Amino acid sequence: MFTLPLEVLELIRGKLPEKEQFNFLFVCRQWYLVFRATLYHDIVIRSHEQLELLLRNALAPSTTTQSPLGHQVKRLTFEHGEITRNMIEQLALLCPFVESLAFSFEVWVLLRFPRVFLLWPHLKSLSQPGCEELMELSLSRTESHLEHLTVQFARTTIDDSLHGVVPSYFDIDMFGDFLYGIRGPSLLTSLTLFGNNQLLYVSDMKVIHEKCPLLESIQLSQFMLAKEDPQDVECTDYPAATHLKALEIRNSLRYPLEWLFYIADKYRNLQKLILHSYLEHSIYWEEGHTTQSFQTTVEAVNRIAENCRQLESVELIGLPVDHRFYATLQCSSKVSKLGLVTLSDVSDIKDSAQPNFQRSVSSLSVWRFGKTLQRVADIGYFQSLVDLTLYNYSSDLTLVLNCCKHITKLALAKGRLDLENENDISVHHRLTKLALYEVKIGDVALIHIASQCTRLEDLTVWNCEMTRQHRLVTSQSADVLIVNLGNRMMNSIHIQSSLNARHGGQDPEFVRVMQWSDMQKTCRDFYFGDVYLRNHPAEIEERCLNTDVVARFCQELNNDPIINSALSQHGRIIIESGFVKCLTVNFKRIL
Repeated sequence: MFTLPLEVLELIRGKLPEKEQFNFLFVCRQWYLVFRATLYHDIVIRSHEQLELLLRNALAPSTTTQSPLGHQVKRLTFEHGEITRNMIEQLALLCPFVESLAFSFEVWVLLRFPRVFLLWPHLKSLSQPGCEELMELSLSRTESHLEHLTVQFARTTIDDSLHGVVPSYFDIDMFGDFLYGIRGPSLLTSLTLFGNNQLLYVSDMKVIHEKCPLLESIQLSQFMLAKEDPQDVECTDYPAATHLKALEIRNSLRYPLEWLFYIADKYRNLQKLILHSYLEHSIYWEEGHTTQSFQTTVEAVNRIAENCRQLESVELIGLPVDHRFYATLQCSSKVSKLGLVTLSDVSDIKDSAQPNFQRSVSSLSVWRFGKTLQRVADIGYFQSLVDLTLYNYSSDLTLVLNCCKHITKLALAKGRLDLENENDISVHHRLTKLALYEVKIGDVALIHIASQCTRLEDLTVWNCEMTRQHRLVTSQSADVLIVNLGNRMMNSIHIQSSLNARHGGQDPEFVRVMQWSDMQKTCRDFYFGDVYLRNHPAEIEERCLNTDVVARFCQELNNDPIINSALSQHGRIIIESGFVKCLTVNFKRIL
């Protein structure tokens, strides 16, 4: 949120109580600061320089009788920078008990490093190696306890004749070789694959389940689900995946029939099913096939409802769904989370002879809400609804909340939120969780949220644009929001990406959240990032280097309420900016 020169850091260090054994770490040239206590589970590496300093200072072996600080580290994340093999080996020696390892795709490509399982034998979670790197990993031939794996496949070929990029075949055998290369049975329970428009066949899923028999969750994103021989549509020779509880397929262009039948026949124990297509109604035809008929696809979707009787969470976006699908689902009262394209789908739900959704659905998402405002009252059909997510929202919030008397959690995405009449928002006091994603919001609305949401515990404002409104508009608007929230029993506050960007950075009061004394001592997760305009770092630094703010901050550290109460064991406070690494504060409770 603001940059701190060396003398200010020294001032803060002088104010810290010695008994808490806080150490300072100056990272990069921007004085990226980390307060680290004796219990430190999570490290995020954002630069080459930061890792060097970690190795040289913070994680160096302790001279006391305590176990080395590096032995406390359970999770490592590499986001940016050229990380050498020698650095990784040093880090592995200092942090031998790492259980979760995550790389950005760029960092991992620079590594070309096959010995992860040898260095960290306790590793349970690995994120974002590419498929070529998986081949290298398989050479280690070591026993693995890996339970969670995320892989991004990014191989493409250029075909000049088509004047574009043609996706190359996702060679599932390459992924299988990695699994076979690990000694002992695969313990994977969670698998996430990013395909980058690779082709994926039902037969590939058969291979995955053969080599990962314990899989409970699969997430597939950006794959082209491919059509196989028509004789394999029923997939009768494929064993059922009885352990699988959750399947998510997002950003797929189409869903061929064999995929739908495979899901219906082999994933009968599914509890969570999410199928999202790029298109409103996926193209149910293939080149050379003008008749993967709409009705046949509807029948395949209905078969999923008939066979998967354990479903608790369902979202089918871009697939043809009729009233029979909802009628079949409602034969079981287990469905509690439902995703709809528009509110017009509620009519099909009402037509069911067994309207169990009316009582069982507690969480609802509507993807094209903005085009169905005239049907907003239909939300009230779900009498047990407490969690609501609306995409493309563009209306008065009160209109929705008045229809849903029990809603406590609300998320709005890609829309507009304007509140001008204080009398219209009395219903907001019920909300305990509010999330705004890419929402155009007036500063008056921010003040109203702060004053009316008296029970708010979790607030997220992500990539939103704040606009001026005609009254009650002062430079203190955003500050009022924070001060009011500071009097609550908040669990988490996440603010990301420039509420004030449209005003040229003219509202620096927003940064005054640094006055920790305004916050109740219960906030466990506090994140501020990218709040100011990126192309004015000098102006921001001048505005934010306020000695009063620093003094209050130091006083709070001396009084010690945050360290001992606010953040508990897994709490965090992170404040950083997109244009400069500014300030990160990690507090851990001293046990």
